[in-house]
Amino acid sequence: MEGKTDSIVIKNLVLPYTNKVINLNLRRGLNYLKNNNGTRKILLLDYIAGIRKDVKSNILGNESIIYINQSIFFHTEIIYTKIIKYKGVYRI
Repeated sequence: MEGKTDSIVIKNLVLPYTNKVINLNLRRGLNYLKNNNGTRKILLLDYIAGIRKDVKSNILGNESIIYINQSIFFHTEIIYTKIIKYKGVYRI
C-alpha cells in the first residue's frame, strides 16, 4: 500500500470559538462525526483537508485527502447543458 497512510493524527488543534483542544487519531476505514448542529464538524473537516491552517496544531497523514464541501457550486453553463438539456424544460 505505497502512498497510503493508515491513519490521520490530529494533535493540539483548537477550533475557533471553542476552548477545546482536539487530539484525534482517525484510522483507515469508516469514520464518522456525530454531534449537534453548530458544533464545528465542518470546520474540523476543513482543517483535516488542509483548507484551513493552524500554526499551533499538527495534522499528519492528510496528504492525499480529497474533500468536497457541503455547499456544492454549479456554474450556470453546467446547469443548462447538463441538467436542463438532459431532463428537458416543461411548461405548464
